[in-house]
Amino acid sequence: MRKNPSLVLGNYVSLKNVVFSKNNFLASFVRFTNSSIEEYSYIGEYSDIRNTNIGKFTCIGPKVMIGLGRHPTDTFTSLHPIFYSPLKQVGKSFVQESYFVEYGAQTNIGHDVWIGANVVVTKPINIGNGAIIATGSIVTKDVAPYTIVAGNPAKPVRKRFSEEEITFLEKTKWWLKDEKWFKENIHFMHNLSLFKEKFNEKN
Repeated sequence: MRKNPSLVLGNYVSLKNVVFSKNNFLASFVRFTNSSIEEYSYIGEYSDIRNTNIGKFTCIGPKVMIGLGRHPTDTFTSLHPIFYSPLKQVGKSFVQESYFVEYGAQTNIGHDVWIGANVVVTKPINIGNGAIIATGSIVTKDVAPYTIVAGNPAKPVRKRFSEEEITFLEKTKWWLKDEKWFKENIHFMHNLSLFKEKFNEKN
């Protein structure tokens, strides 16, 4: 961890098989497993993030759960992992090999995403750039770019911008700019209309 001086970790953070970038922050009691996180993104306290790729400038609130293990809901007589998993979750297993896929594919979270507190993502999905997931939502499906979703199960509430504006933002890929560019153009990050007016022709 000393090789990444811009990484900030809270107390009692649990890490296993993870990749950091620069200027990341993981708050206290975060569990981060089999995952990666890109520049300027952070994870709030008590979140448990597994099997997930997180883009740049993404904000994950406290007590968010992503990539947790699955249980069989049909076919199997019992849903308890002692009968199908060799991982010994309770200190014992009746099998030597796995008979059920507990952890699926990776969840992919785009750039400039905001995930509110107490959100649960129940399966591997894709969350598009600029999306917002409201506090307490249970997410079971992909979330389109720049879409606000809420509820259990989470459903689209509205788009953050017009389709034309979303297409423009996706095309600019502003999140790939360097620090010098952001410092020189910081005021345009506060107003989309001005941002479009200045960069529409250049991108």
